[in-house]
Amino acid sequence: MKPFLMGILFLIFHSTLGATEGSREELLSKISSDLDSVRQKSQLSESKQFSILKGVGLELRELAPRFHLSLIEDIEVGKPLHGSQLTLMHKIVGTFVNLDYQYLKLSKRAQSRPLKLLVQLERYRNFSIIYRPYYSNKKFRRLVNAQDSSFDVEKKELKKLITDLIKRKNIKQINKEVASFKRDVKARIIERDEAYVHDVIEHEIIDTLKDERVWKGLRKKKISQTLSDFRSNTGDAVVHFLSGAFGNGAGSIRWRKGHLLNNKEVTQEIKSILKPLDIITEKVRFALTDAFIPGHFGHNAIWLGTPAQLKELDLWEHPVIRPHHKQLLAGNSIIETDRSGTHFKSLEAFMNVDEFGLLRLKPEVLNIETEKKKVIQIYRVALAQLGKTYDFNFDVETTDQLVCSELLYQAFGDVNWPTEDYIGRTTISPDNIVSLALYNNAPIDLIYYVQGLKNGGVVLKDLENLANDVGFKKIDDEYQEGYRHCETVKMIRTGSRGSETIAKRSCETRYQRRNYTHHRSLPYLTLSL
Repeated sequence: MKPFLMGILFLIFHSTLGATEGSREELLSKISSDLDSVRQKSQLSESKQFSILKGVGLELRELAPRFHLSLIEDIEVGKPLHGSQLTLMHKIVGTFVNLDYQYLKLSKRAQSRPLKLLVQLERYRNFSIIYRPYYSNKKFRRLVNAQDSSFDVEKKELKKLITDLIKRKNIKQINKEVASFKRDVKARIIERDEAYVHDVIEHEIIDTLKDERVWKGLRKKKISQTLSDFRSNTGDAVVHFLSGAFGNGAGSIRWRKGHLLNNKEVTQEIKSILKPLDIITEKVRFALTDAFIPGHFGHNAIWLGTPAQLKELDLWEHPVIRPHHKQLLAGNSIIETDRSGTHFKSLEAFMNVDEFGLLRLKPEVLNIETEKKKVIQIYRVALAQLGKTYDFNFDVETTDQLVCSELLYQAFGDVNWPTEDYIGRTTISPDNIVSLALYNNAPIDLIYYVQGLKNGGVVLKDLENLANDVGFKKIDDEYQEGYRHCETVKMIRTGSRGSETIAKRSCETRYQRRNYTHHRSLPYLTLSL
């Protein structure tokens, strides 16, 4: 394993103030690798284990605070967190919890008194820098305590860890141990030149630990936070239950097959056009749930690619792809989320639809032939969602349950997808995904769009058809989105009994241009000695 100092120096010389998502991912991968080395190599000495864990904490303290601050800034202005932010957020939670667990194991195993104490001080330093300044924000707290099986994060796992850290008896105990340790050093019962002694005495967290106001305040906040979080969680549970009961019942009601099902000519044509990481979408008119999904389209999915396509891109033997060879060789090259969860599907099975659309990220957004790191990251996030259940809360910011469009929101996390607010949560619909092709400076293109007819025929559709289907209209050579504008006008009505003022509500469809903007640059990875 390379020393931590070399790793930090490498990052200093190869990172900039506006570091890319890739560099943050690489740093977290390195951190995870270092943690795994401690977990797997029990023969490492206590000093070597501590050196590795301390280095992990240093790197995590460099990465997390500025990132968390950027999340708070977005939350406070009402901006939904995008897929890359949510992925990184959960990875940091998982890494933080794993680091703390390894520290606890080392503390129990360590024979050296100063090392035992230093391990505990490091735990409190990590918490005080990485989470304490941000944990009072309700939405941030809800998100970091959400479950995400993709990153081995259990529900409320972070909350349990923090609750234990801030307990009065635990704060009192560590302060008592520090005071006793300092007395023994002063009395020369412990020699100053013994390993870790100076680090304990001069540790920066000691003054914070002695300030009871800090920890008492955290405990008081925790009580009010628990009540507030309980009300929010209860509301989510009610919505999930009612929506799930309706969706599972209505979803099974279908009265015919799709007009494109078994159309071999169309299916073959689509196969010849599809490229890895294409976005596919569909419309059905024979399912009860379709009547309740807002907009035109009812479903989105991702084309992962055939074995031949993945081999051509030199991705077939990549560790992210290799575990899924069996499914891909069986022709299941689509990943989708429906009421049964996130799983693979074949194109032939997907074609039980009336309309089929294919969209593709523009080369300047994603070049699948040259940007291998970005491509692998998309595959990594998409495939990590396999097995997750359906999100009947339709909340795009909770990641352990998904709807079809949320799968794309997570996988293509760098794309600034349109979202909508609905009963206190941020949602994304299939129409939101598809409509992005109609924005000015759009990051995706419509490649193919076809409608099946009752008599077995098909109609090829174009971008203008797509615009009409999702409520856009071409005005002055650009597509604009329609929206309902209503206003109440007061009128005076005169009758035989005199005049009276009445309010008349008038509504009309108006149109507005939609301009695509990229996510803001997030300069939260600046490392320094």
